[in-house]
Amino acid sequence: MADPLSVAASIAGLIGTASKLNGVLWQIGTQSAPLPEQRLLQEISMDLSSLNPVLGALKAVIQDYGPQVLSSDTQLRVQTFVTQATGELSDLYQKLDEFTEEYDRRESRIHRFIPHSSRKKELEKMLGRLKNMKASLVLLMQTAQIQIMYGMIYGGPCFLK
Repeated sequence: MADPLSVAASIAGLIGTASKLNGVLWQIGTQSAPLPEQRLLQEISMDLSSLNPVLGALKAVIQDYGPQVLSSDTQLRVQTFVTQATGELSDLYQKLDEFTEEYDRRESRIHRFIPHSSRKKELEKMLGRLKNMKASLVLLMQTAQIQIMYGMIYGGPCFLK
């Protein structure tokens, strides 16, 4: 089992990656020409934005309560989620990188979306994976909250699975 600080640091890395992805999506969204994929890109951006507060709350739970209150099963689920989410966000970043071209403008990197007919399906897949990740995260947070309340009431870890 990984220690709470390394899991919290991994979650902080996820928050940073999600923010970076959102920045790329924002750049794409501010292009002058409207894109057929604009709605999908906006939806992905909104889902990424809504991940950050929940990831921040999960990070706080792990740091504040960790092994004292959370069952080993929940800690393992958090660790597994962080690993899978890191892979998902890396895949998303790689796909967006394939779909955009970068160019320098006054010492900053600018991303411009390259429209293509097959990209819509890929973006829909990304959005579905992101929504599944969000649902898993919410379920994980609910489990952690129940275990925290149990620990506060009974003064020890909850052994609910």
